[in-house]
Amino acid sequence: MLTCKQIAWVVSSGKLDDAGWLLRLSARLHFFMCRHCRRYKSQISATRTMAREGFGSAPDDTARLSRLEGELLSRIAGSDADPPEPSK
Repeated sequence: MLTCKQIAWVVSSGKLDDAGWLLRLSARLHFFMCRHCRRYKSQISATRTMAREGFGSAPDDTARLSRLEGELLSRIAGSDADPPEPSK
């Protein structure tokens, strides 16, 4: 089972959608049991949506939007470059 710290890293890094089926299943189980992580996931999703809507949808702004989203996510995630190790 994933810890809240691991869930926060996966959600804030944006890698949950591209993750394997086992990680997605573990995350869903964790979200089912942990209301705090459910709320965190919805807040991150809302932040991404508002950033896209507020930034505009001009085709030439796509690269800039991706860069800004990456910077925002890295600041939210902190200085962790790698995901936390699962506890054994």
